[in-house]
Amino acid sequence: MEKLNEKLIDVESHNEKLENWRNAFQMKYFWKETKTKIEQVLGKFDHLQIKNTKLIEYEEVILSEVIFPDEISN
Repeated sequence: MEKLNEKLIDVESHNEKLENWRNAFQMKYFWKETKTKIEQVLGKFDHLQIKNTKLIEYEEVILSEVIFPDEISN
């Protein structure tokens, strides 16, 4: 009976270790997925920031080329 109890304790210990490994793997996977999503969002943000910068540059060019009415009369 004592050997059976020892085996049961070994099995429980082994199951606990497996559960810890499973949890660690799930956390690693979760963080990997989270990191990927963050990188995607930051990439989109960078793309929008570049587009915004280009729009500002275009706006400056357009405004610099506009002839205002008071300049026409001079």
